[in-house]
Amino acid sequence: MFDRLLGRKKRDEEFLQMIRASAEGHDLAKIRQAIATISADPLNGDRTEIAATASAILATAIVKEAITQVADDDDRFTAGCFAFVFSDHISRLTAGNFEMAAVGAVLKTLGADEFPRCFNAIQSAHSRMVVSKATLLQAIGENCAAWINQPTPDKFGRLIELLRLARKYTEESSK
Repeated sequence: MFDRLLGRKKRDEEFLQMIRASAEGHDLAKIRQAIATISADPLNGDRTEIAATASAILATAIVKEAITQVADDDDRFTAGCFAFVFSDHISRLTAGNFEMAAVGAVLKTLGADEFPRCFNAIQSAHSRMVVSKATLLQAIGENCAAWINQPTPDKFGRLIELLRLARKYTEESSK
């Protein structure tokens, strides 16, 4: 009798694992499709590496549209913060390791030369925004999710405007 009950529980657990795997596969496909609208770069590696690369590609594409190039520390800080927030959302979708994805995303966005100098400030700012439940942080995450679900130029444009707004705020607060 107990064997039958234990067997059913095991089957139920296996079924739930299959459902989770299917959902994760669907989310990976959505991320790949969205990134393909802005870049021909492949998303390879494990789930964490995919999250880091996708976050960096998205942040870099938005920076190119919003401010053309990263020219100063305010640009680096803003671009790094966006990569960090994107990695938070995308690593959840991929079931990757957020901390590692964030490091990889910021490194790929800023480059190896600027990363050591900038990462701690970006990580600290992100942590403060999470604790304070910053509206900008929520807006970036929600618009990232909306763009991944439906990667239209309009939704991409919202991310560009958010980066411009964040860049302006960063510049004003650093004076």
